[in-house]
Amino acid sequence: MRSMKSELETIGKRIRQIRKKSGLTQGGLGEKLGVGHTAVSDYENDNTNPSPDSLVKIAEIGNVTLDWLITGKELEKPATPTTPEQALAIAVHHPDVLKIIRDGLIKEEFERYGGERRQIALSDEERILIENYRAASDKIKRAAFNMLNDDAQESRRNDDGGGLGSTAENCG
Repeated sequence: MRSMKSELETIGKRIRQIRKKSGLTQGGLGEKLGVGHTAVSDYENDNTNPSPDSLVKIAEIGNVTLDWLITGKELEKPATPTTPEQALAIAVHHPDVLKIIRDGLIKEEFERYGGERRQIALSDEERILIENYRAASDKIKRAAFNMLNDDAQESRRNDDGGGLGSTAENCG
């Protein structure tokens, strides 16, 4: 008895569908892939599998995902988190989500500064200052923060870039 297989159950059948929908002959698809028409026939008849590069090109030609081309199924996309807890839970299972979240936070910071793109690279002295600040007691942290904050505000008002720590000589 013949099994009732889905029309697109195999990768070869999905390649054939893409080729036909694109109006290509086996030779035409072969040209785009850099292979002969017999190789395309072998792909479509599931005798051989295309190389990874050919799979990518076939997916592009058919405007389909590699997931669908290879498996016949679309993989589920991660949900969009609405809380930090959800974001963390999703990121644990989908590491690419961390990049999306990070990129979103960076974009938000750029927008906060009027769209001005700032490259933040800390000097050795700035790194040491941060490390020392983190190691200090709360009392010292408050005092240091207030002193630096007051000086920075004064410097901005004067717009001269001066103030405490404006030269490396003051750091020694």
